[in-house]
Amino acid sequence: MLKSQESDGRLSSLVDISQSRLDFAKKLGADHVILADTKDGQEMAVRVKDAMGGMPEITIECSGAESAIQLAIYVRKDMAVFMVERFCKINKPSNLKLKDVH
Repeated sequence: MLKSQESDGRLSSLVDISQSRLDFAKKLGADHVILADTKDGQEMAVRVKDAMGGMPEITIECSGAESAIQLAIYVRKDMAVFMVERFCKINKPSNLKLKDVH
């Protein structure tokens, strides 16, 4: 987040399940913080889009949680940069169908 603001001044949004981490991110200068209180990736994507006033050009997913990966995919602009730091171990088939993502 800090590097992004330092390099080009783009808006930064953080989504997390921990309010204390979001509060810390806000103190560091995050423009938008969104509490992830549902595992529904599409619902969270709407919240992020509403908070940012649009879809992000760059999405970085670092937790490896399936719902967070879904959010990162659903929230991005077409042809936007999407980076996953690590994948989670999925013990059941995923509900995410990439062909349905636009």
